[in-house]
Amino acid sequence: ECPFEPAFIQKRNERERQRVKCVNQGYAKLRDHLPGHSADKRLSKVETLRAAIRYIKYLQRLVDMEEDGREG
Repeated sequence: ECPFEPAFIQKRNERERQRVKCVNQGYAKLRDHLPGHSADKRLSKVETLRAAIRYIKYLQRLVDMEEDGREG
């Protein structure tokens, strides 16, 4: 950072860094909850979202099958 930047720009940049850090922590937490995630290869944000969608759909199918089993 340039020491000559106005204080409001430094504060704005710090807020943005904090926001990005928070978003990245959220993705890391989501990755930790996905089955089969590997520490070797970290999923990208898009891959993480796609994997989460697949996992949610899988869980929904399990719930649907359980409910169908109770009705029949």
